[in-house]
Amino acid sequence: MLVAEQSVGNPHPTFFAQGFKYAHFMVSIISLQLVVFMLYRIAHHDLKTHLIRDFDLVMLFIFFTFFFEINLVHGGYYFVLLLLLNIITRASIGFGDVKLALILGSAMNSLLQLVISIDVAWIIGGVWALISKRKSIPFAPAMILGAVIGQISFSLR
Repeated sequence: MLVAEQSVGNPHPTFFAQGFKYAHFMVSIISLQLVVFMLYRIAHHDLKTHLIRDFDLVMLFIFFTFFFEINLVHGGYYFVLLLLLNIITRASIGFGDVKLALILGSAMNSLLQLVISIDVAWIIGGVWALISKRKSIPFAPAMILGAVIGQISFSLR
């Protein structure tokens, strides 16, 4: 992290340091808005078409790097779990959901947070499947809600 020098005897940070903090704050606010927009876009498109566009996933990952500390180990755990389910169930879970799991899991700070987000996603998806009585449901909205609830649960601690 960039640290600005302070003048000797002046307890207040220099103009540069204050400007840097403000710029970092603004980038965080804009990144959060872009993350929310991309999550909405992915969920909306999955609801309409049962597909997740690769472009949306790449953009979401780029925005995540500005807003979250990326942990690819947790993303890898979630990715492998859904990849195994994709293979075992012969693609009942789409590969877009598998790729989304890598990105959403990488935003989780701890293994417990990842487990909470996965559990919430499966509960929401299961209830949705029972209520809708369709042959297939889009799973990305449930995964996104699970990730949001996982993030909120740890920010309240």
